[in-house]
Amino acid sequence: MLDRMGCRGEYYYAITMDVIEGMVGICEKVSKEFKNPAFLIGELIFAKESLWMPISYHHSALEIQRRLVFKGLNMMVLPVRVI
Repeated sequence: MLDRMGCRGEYYYAITMDVIEGMVGICEKVSKEFKNPAFLIGELIFAKESLWMPISYHHSALEIQRRLVFKGLNMMVLPVRVI
């Protein structure tokens, strides 16, 4: 489908114990293959948060963004509302 629209589509994956390190590694690999890439990541926004949510999930997107910025890579965090 992407080929018909004139776009190129690829996928990358990593099998790691640390999600953040895996994502940063994938972004570094993509940045070597493509010139000046921009990365997007979604952060889930819940209407009602429980006590475990800030501990388990909410730091991931911002930590990946922080690491990529210091490597000179652009990343945007997009809020995704969960009903």
